[in-house]
Amino acid sequence: GVMKMTKLDDGMIIPAGGMHALKRGGDHVMFMGLTRSLEHGDMFELTLTFEHAGDVTLTVPVDLERQDKMSVHTHSN
Repeated sequence: GVMKMTKLDDGMIIPAGGMHALKRGGDHVMFMGLTRSLEHGDMFELTLTFEHAGDVTLTVPVDLERQDKMSVHTHSN
C-alpha cells in the first residue's frame, strides 16, 4: 500500500487516562517551517496542546538512527 500524509484538523482524540503512540509508519508529527535543520542528538522543545489540560511542553531528542523494532519502512519503490 501507499502511505498518505493527512492533516488532522481536529487533532487526535485521546480519552482521559488514555494513551496514543506516535511512531514511524503510524501516527506521527511532521514539523513544517523549521528555521534550522534538526541533527541527530539535538534536543528541542515541543508543546502539545490538550483541550482540557492546556499546553504541555516536552524536551524531545532528535533520533535519526532509531528504527521501529516491529518493521522497517522505506519510501522507495
